Amino acid sequence: MAGSSAKDRVIYPLQTRVINPIVMLAHNLGIPPPGDALLETTGRRTGLPRHTPVCDGLDGDRFWLLAQRGRRADWVKNIQASPRVRVKVRTGSGVGWQPERHTSWTMTTRASGSG
Repeated sequence: MAGSSAKDRVIYPLQTRVINPIVMLAHNLGIPPPGDALLETTGRRTGLPRHTPVCDGLDGDRFWLLAQRGRRADWVKNIQASPRVRVKVRTGSGVGWQPERHTSWTMTTRASGSG
């Protein structure tokens, strides 16, 4: 599919090399952009903590994640290998890590196309 390959060639490198580092810096400075959160997974090969900017999916005591690249996203592969994660979100009292969670894994895919 032409749209998907263009996304892989342009959008993904832009996001991983330009946008994500800026969002990570903002989180490290304690001023995360509104609507963003930081996901901490355990690297499936290294066992080291991995941080990935994601949209803030906090809904009560649940945190929803959406992977633009589906199962190809590295953080998705990390969760599949080790489902314990943490998320750092902006709340009314500031920015902080939510308690560690064991993910309840549900993968929903959407077919692309119009309609």
